[in-house]
Amino acid sequence: MSTLPRIRTLKEAHAEIKAADPKTAVSFNYIRKLVLSGAVSSTMAGNKYLINMQHLEDYLSNPDRAEIDRVREYEQAQNKIRPIRARGGE
Repeated sequence: MSTLPRIRTLKEAHAEIKAADPKTAVSFNYIRKLVLSGAVSSTMAGNKYLINMQHLEDYLSNPDRAEIDRVREYEQAQNKIRPIRARGGE
């Protein structure tokens, strides 16, 4: 019999990591950035991201250099000032 993967939402994933290590430095926002940048694969269910906990744990145990760069690129893109776009008739 195969075991089912441990699939969690972002909040549940953070809570599980926090329960395993109460003094963890891994924050909810960091997990969110890993998912949004594509460093950790996820699946959308409605408006929620679902994460395979094994993939997240594998990434946190041994991050790939290319994946770290991908997260940094995502962060830099989010920190850029975006132009204000004029609305319809204004």
